[in-house]
Amino acid sequence: MLGELVAAGVLENRDESNVLTRGIAEKDDLDGKTLEENRRDHAAMAAMSRNGKLVIGAHSGHHVQLDEPELVIKSIREVLVAAQK
Repeated sequence: MLGELVAAGVLENRDESNVLTRGIAEKDDLDGKTLEENRRDHAAMAAMSRNGKLVIGAHSGHHVQLDEPELVIKSIREVLVAAQK
């Protein structure tokens, strides 16, 4: 998926972005990737932004938005504030 996004130019020239990723490995991961592979891919996505940041949901599995909604809200707010500067 990362390769497809890069090829489509979706991830280029972004000023601000936070990429959220899980902090807990799950037995039946939907994407079939290990926690380390997933984190590596997400770190690469964050690095494509001038001010990208990898945010790890320490208490989250695959669905960070369900496990740690406050982390998602905080991350969105950070990006909005940074984009206004």
